[in-house]
Amino acid sequence: MTQHATWLDVRDAAGKLLFRFDPCRDLVQIAERRRVVVIDLTPYRAQQHEQALPGKRNTQNSILT
Repeated sequence: MTQHATWLDVRDAAGKLLFRFDPCRDLVQIAERRRVVVIDLTPYRAQQHEQALPGKRNTQNSILT
């Protein structure tokens, strides 16, 4: 059985497409100036889980610019 992409559009208040998200495969698709990039969130989620373990100090800045 194959898994098909189920992209969900994420838009701002004005309706501009910001990115697309595929929750089944944990992927984000970002397009800028006709260049499309697909990012697999799995490694980031594993890193986030590892940092949240008791006894671990979170030194990563949580603010994204």
